[in-house]
Amino acid sequence: MVCPFKTKIKKLKLPIPTHTSINLTRNAGQKRAEDQFKAKPVEKNMRRPVNLVLLILISLLFADVYASEEHNPKHFVLVHGACLGAWSWYKLIPPLKSYGHNVTAIDLAASGINLVRVSDIQTFSDYSKPLIDFMESIPSTQKVILVGHSLGGASISQAMELFPKKISVAVFVTATMPGPSLPLSEIAQRVIHNYLPSSMHQPPK
Repeated sequence: MVCPFKTKIKKLKLPIPTHTSINLTRNAGQKRAEDQFKAKPVEKNMRRPVNLVLLILISLLFADVYASEEHNPKHFVLVHGACLGAWSWYKLIPPLKSYGHNVTAIDLAASGINLVRVSDIQTFSDYSKPLIDFMESIPSTQKVILVGHSLGGASISQAMELFPKKISVAVFVTATMPGPSLPLSEIAQRVIHNYLPSSMHQPPK
């Protein structure tokens, strides 16, 4: 699905500081949630604030963006993860724009303010269609920096395959990264096997 030889890829593994926390007003329900949170260390990893990862990401991206002496504004295309929307990038967009960069945050199908119904999505291509439509709309002479988080990595991988000449860099933020030896179908099977109840491992009869 991915054409890694045609597009420069940066896969970043960004550690989260262990002392980072979010201040919340605690009530009985939140206390129960915190107790469950502490009892499940595997899930704790998955619930760490995505926004902190994005802030770290932007500092790393600037190191690359400002590598040349002359500052040339870039176009960042941000693709959210599963169960999120373009809104999830709200802490990353302002600093990028403040440095003069163009930023486009995509709402994938049935996500954020996208009006497509979940029942109308039959394939992964249907889900990624807003990103693909956007990539088709930009001029052939323009190159963008694709940033995908979580399941958004699969969507930007699809865009990389279809529009290799329109992408200068692809950044995978703790994201799904399919390739010639690891197709999306196999990733999906691993997710089903590792994270869903055993009763759901087999398709219904």
